[in-house]
Amino acid sequence: MCGCNAGPGEITRAHLKRRAIESTRNEDWNNLPACWWLHEWLDHTAAGGDCKRSLHALAIGLGRRLEAGDVQLLLREYGYYEWRRRSGG
Repeated sequence: MCGCNAGPGEITRAHLKRRAIESTRNEDWNNLPACWWLHEWLDHTAAGGDCKRSLHALAIGLGRRLEAGDVQLLLREYGYYEWRRRSGG
């Protein structure tokens, strides 16, 4: 999703909604494929949390699961690629 070319077995689902919202958490528009780095950033940084909310709003607006082309600009705007570079990823 982020463009890192992670291979099979290196991709998990990043949920865009918290566990407390179990009824819709696993719907297509509420999750996206993510490498370890993207998953870590979305779940454990303030910018990632802000980006996650924007990604969810985008998915709802588009009415479908997000694709790489949909998310990469937002990841850049929220600082994911800079964070990953600084973190050694």
